[in-house]
Amino acid sequence: MIVALDKKSYSNLAGKTDLEELTEIYNRASLYIGGDTGPTHLAAAVGLNVISLMGPTDPDTHGPYGEGHTVIQDNSLECIRCWDRHCSRKLQCMKSITVEQVLRIAKQKLEV
Repeated sequence: MIVALDKKSYSNLAGKTDLEELTEIYNRASLYIGGDTGPTHLAAAVGLNVISLMGPTDPDTHGPYGEGHTVIQDNSLECIRCWDRHCSRKLQCMKSITVEQVLRIAKQKLEV
């Protein structure tokens, strides 16, 4: 998804690009926000500034590689880093990450 912070428009490119196209998009971007996914790791690999939203996985072993990336994870939960794909808490670790929290960090990284 491509979003301009100062506009209400966006382009959802989920499932519409191959790796080469995705890399080209990343080369033109200033910031990437995503979960613990392949596209997040690709963004980090091409040097894009990454904000990674982490839930039940461990950012020390599965977070974005390289310097300057930000991981957002609710470490106050006792079940954090549980690796439970069938979470009885309905992935509270992901739901506890707020839009406001992510937007604040994104604006800081972009110096808006």
